[in-house]
Amino acid sequence: MRPMSTHVRSSHVFDDLASALDERPLADQPLAVLRSLDAVVRRARATAVPSVIVDVLADPSQPEVARLRAFGRISALLDAPSFSPTVRPAA
Repeated sequence: MRPMSTHVRSSHVFDDLASALDERPLADQPLAVLRSLDAVVRRARATAVPSVIVDVLADPSQPEVARLRAFGRISALLDAPSFSPTVRPAA
């Protein structure tokens, strides 16, 4: 799995991650996949992606189907050509 870049749109990374998530449940994913998922969460939190969607993806207590849907929404937003990754100000 390729590392997740925080500065470049990387549809191949989202495709690789989606393929891995399709192959087995989140609980059975290797560490590399979980780290890539964490990178997606960090990237989404740093941009204008709605926090409620990011919170669902980041929360392991959420149902897997909800987390996978959140991943789909986040990856679609981050990889959309029209998406402007507005950086959120630090708290």
